[in-house]
Amino acid sequence: MSNNPFDRNQALATASQNGIRLGLMWLASFGCTMYAMDIPFLGTAGNFIGLFSILACTRMIRSYRTLVYNLNWLQSLWFALTCFLNAALITTLGQYIYFAFLDQGHFINTISTMFQDPLYAETMKHNFPDLDIKTLLDALASMSTRTIIVQLLFMNTMATGFCALLSSLFGGLGRINPQPEVKS
Repeated sequence: MSNNPFDRNQALATASQNGIRLGLMWLASFGCTMYAMDIPFLGTAGNFIGLFSILACTRMIRSYRTLVYNLNWLQSLWFALTCFLNAALITTLGQYIYFAFLDQGHFINTISTMFQDPLYAETMKHNFPDLDIKTLLDALASMSTRTIIVQLLFMNTMATGFCALLSSLFGGLGRINPQPEVKS
């Protein structure tokens, strides 16, 4: 660990690079989730990858604190927010590419299939008695790619705050033992 003062530009560059890694994790999680109805294991894998991203960011914060600068908790929160905001933007870009060019109706077909399952339909009627499933499916089918992406961007940004808070709590608290100074 260096005794240099905090360099915001270096921290921003490092957090942005880490955000790319986290964004790729989130894209993998999204990809697994999109095909979880076809291959159930992918749903579990997607959830695991998403949760692992929080642990990965915690490790990134600890590594930066150990090797570069001993961040305090607010600096760790800022670092984590920067990482996850970059991840959210990369994920949203990947989701746009998926829905605009690759989906070809898979998402709507998956939801339609899910609502046709009698157990799921009964659960939805029990939890949301005023909800008409046909109306919901029509509304989803009529949504443009832009509308879906704006909603996903909002969800990704909301996840950013939660994930950054958890990562900074685990990665930014506690003392990092400074390397001993060599006396000559």
